[in-house]
Amino acid sequence: SSSIYYYTLPELYDQSPGLDGARIRVAGKVGPQPVKWDARSRTTSFSLVEDGHSLDVIYQGSVPDAFQVGGEVVVEGKYSISGPFEADQLVAKCPTRYVPKL
Repeated sequence: SSSIYYYTLPELYDQSPGLDGARIRVAGKVGPQPVKWDARSRTTSFSLVEDGHSLDVIYQGSVPDAFQVGGEVVVEGKYSISGPFEADQLVAKCPTRYVPKL
């Protein structure tokens, strides 16, 4: 199979002690708080939210055009219980407005 597993935020928090320091993928929606962008370091800071859970994320790299507040994303990187999730990959799911109607 070519599918790749990612954690939802509720799953992540249920299993967080065993995942500290691990490289994982996490999915969620970009939270409503301001997304911070540092052009010099090409670093983006934001939060993922889902079902009352949130996860602070720091991502370094180019942000996809589909990345937006409220949009669904999957991040991959190092999880730490004591700090933000350090993502080195970010995939934004395309909004449904780009899907042709049948």
